[in-house]
Amino acid sequence: MNICFFTENYYIGGLDTFIINLINHWPNNSDKITIICNFSHPGNSIIEKKIVRPNVFYKRHKLLMFNDVESKFNARFKFLFKPFFFILRYFFFIYYIIKLDKVFNVDYYDELMIINGGYPGGWSCRAATIFWGLKKKKKSIHNFHNFAEPPRLIVKMFENFIDSLVNKYTSFFVTVSKVCMDSLKKRESIKQNKNIQFIYNGIGEKSLVLPVNIRKELGLDRESKICLLLATFEKRKGHKFLIDVFQEVFKTEYNAFLVCCGYGSKEERLSIQNYINSLGLAKNIFLLDYREDAASILADSDLLVISSKEFESFGLTAIEGMKHSIAVISTNTGGLKEVIADGEGGFLFDYGDVDGFSGKVKELLRDNSKRIDQGKLGRERFVNYFTANKMAKSYRDLMNSNNV
Repeated sequence: MNICFFTENYYIGGLDTFIINLINHWPNNSDKITIICNFSHPGNSIIEKKIVRPNVFYKRHKLLMFNDVESKFNARFKFLFKPFFFILRYFFFIYYIIKLDKVFNVDYYDELMIINGGYPGGWSCRAATIFWGLKKKKKSIHNFHNFAEPPRLIVKMFENFIDSLVNKYTSFFVTVSKVCMDSLKKRESIKQNKNIQFIYNGIGEKSLVLPVNIRKELGLDRESKICLLLATFEKRKGHKFLIDVFQEVFKTEYNAFLVCCGYGSKEERLSIQNYINSLGLAKNIFLLDYREDAASILADSDLLVISSKEFESFGLTAIEGMKHSIAVISTNTGGLKEVIADGEGGFLFDYGDVDGFSGKVKELLRDNSKRIDQGKLGRERFVNYFTANKMAKSYRDLMNSNNV
């Protein structure tokens, strides 16, 4: 089978990890796979580097992307022309449908799966679904990784029309959790579709742990306790809440440190750093850029913490922690409630519950035995539910049913 995966992305993060694990664990070695992504995605080289499966071609297309144009224009004119761009995106949508013929030849592929960040998500993703349906006269699979958002009233008519075409040319809508699947009910032209389902994300059971000594790198002693957050520096990831949590932790746990590692803009990172400085916590909290050796840092950490306040459709870093037998303390936002079973490798708290969250962090940092036992339980849960082999097989089975 000759398969095309089409995606649009602008952040290094979970979507890249999904693609890497899906492709590297694809169960049929005879399948030829092409991945098509926008040239401006900063994670392209990382995906290419980490995909080790043979018969994979990675293509970066150079279509003019609406998101890139809007970001550059807004940076210069500070949203002065925001209403203009609100309308312009629909012209870009038509442009994509016309120009995608230059990006990939549908006759070359047997199956197409869209990998979309959310829904509606990337404008080129919906356009590719319609383009494939019109040219190939066949339905594709539409995979999305974040919550579906309802259309704004002012463009509801246009959005419903586009959704009706996407729905017409989609065999299966598949996402990463039940709560994310249920969110598609917000889209009137899609919610009645009987082929909406979810497949839990998975990661490889083994990973290359690079030689890294994060304590030495940060100037910490061997006995220091590392609590790690792996997340982009977006507001929705809840960094400021977590900083409030650790302000309480540091009052009694003098050898504890919080390390935040992820991708983000200078503005996002500066906002968080300024908040840390305002509380006088700069010696205990470290902000690191995205690291290719993040898995190695995780394996050498004592706790994984997740502070997301909204739009957390799954929680890929949670299963990363489970895989490495690291106990997880998390907010109970979105799909995290499905990934983490309270008391079976992790613990869940409401976003904003500083006392509950900080209390559990202190408890596990003090009780090495309990922390280790929770790590073992998390490892068992990972093996049972969240391996990349299980995930990839489910997607291949879905593609087989689409090919019948």
